[in-house]
Amino acid sequence: GKSQYLIGRAELPLPSGRWTWRAALQVGDSVGIVLPRDTVLVVRSAGRLSLSDLALGIRGASATWEPVPGDTILLTPFDLFPEGGEVELYYEAEGATRGAAYRHDIAVFRVRGEPGVAERRPVVTLGFDEQASDTVLRSHRVLQLARLKPGRYVIEVKVGSPDGDAVARRREFIVLRAKR
Repeated sequence: GKSQYLIGRAELPLPSGRWTWRAALQVGDSVGIVLPRDTVLVVRSAGRLSLSDLALGIRGASATWEPVPGDTILLTPFDLFPEGGEVELYYEAEGATRGAAYRHDIAVFRVRGEPGVAERRPVVTLGFDEQASDTVLRSHRVLQLARLKPGRYVIEVKVGSPDGDAVARRREFIVLRAKR
């Protein structure tokens, strides 16, 4: 119905490459929808440090995913989040060396003017070091966005290797909407 959403998740193992996908949903004989085409880039890291897409979620409006038993991730298919709330962030860094320390830097930048142009100075930052217990680092963080004004933002995650030679980076655009 109006102002209602159906949220779900489908997991498909794919080889490296750019893939185009489209989904169709049907309920009964006469109700359904065909979604517009979209693309996804699948990259195999082949041992070098690489970063997954950023998974963002909020309680009450997200699908869940369990990448490993007992580890629940929230996935919100929208880029629109309520002002003053928390956003759960999850990402994986593949190609880590067991026992090595990796630097994680997370920043939120306000976007002004033309779409995609972020300010140079972040409005929120978080940094930490993590020792790799496996070849994949799985990171969960909660971003407190209570002090941010409604508007467009970009979340940037960088993970750096111990020697500083390899840095993996991902960005995700979000919109904070005013409370009603």
